[in-house]
Amino acid sequence: MKLMELYQDKIMGAISGLDRIRFRGTLRWLATKSGLASFMGHSHILLKDFSGWVENFLLYAIFRYI
Repeated sequence: MKLMELYQDKIMGAISGLDRIRFRGTLRWLATKSGLASFMGHSHILLKDFSGWVENFLLYAIFRYI
């Protein structure tokens, strides 16, 4: 018996689609000031150019992965 059938009287609805996506890994080091500075240094991104770099990266990520 499936889970939905078993608890049919208690389930009000179901989510489908993107509810099954799992993201693995962590970017916790990037959330700190020193981590972000380290990333920018290794990537040769100047602080004055960071906002433009983020916008371009987000557009790339959105169109590539969605």
